[in-house]
Amino acid sequence: MTKTLKTQVRKVQKDATGRFLRGADGKYLIEYAFEAGERVEVVFDNLLMILVHPDGRSIRCRASNYPKYFGGKAPSATTMMKWEYDGYCKTVTGHKTEPDGHGPDGSPSWMLALGMI
Repeated sequence: MTKTLKTQVRKVQKDATGRFLRGADGKYLIEYAFEAGERVEVVFDNLLMILVHPDGRSIRCRASNYPKYFGGKAPSATTMMKWEYDGYCKTVTGHKTEPDGHGPDGSPSWMLALGMI
């Protein structure tokens, strides 16, 4: 599925010890930066969301970050309790599924994405 970014996506480089790398000017080194308004392909891999730029660059992040980059918001705890009682849940892209399931586009349910299951 192809979506338009609502906000900028950045990935900061880390060294072997897990510390963020800084350039000579003291700023963090950005490995990839996608700008707001760019169109990217969104691929879901279990609980990961992979954003693929048309030039081949990609960024992996948690699927629960979907609203941050494409608009919308995470459901409230009350809404998720209602879904659990009703036996269904919505995915991060809005499809109906089982609480521990994935949608037709591969996106995980909100309960999976937020670590509730």
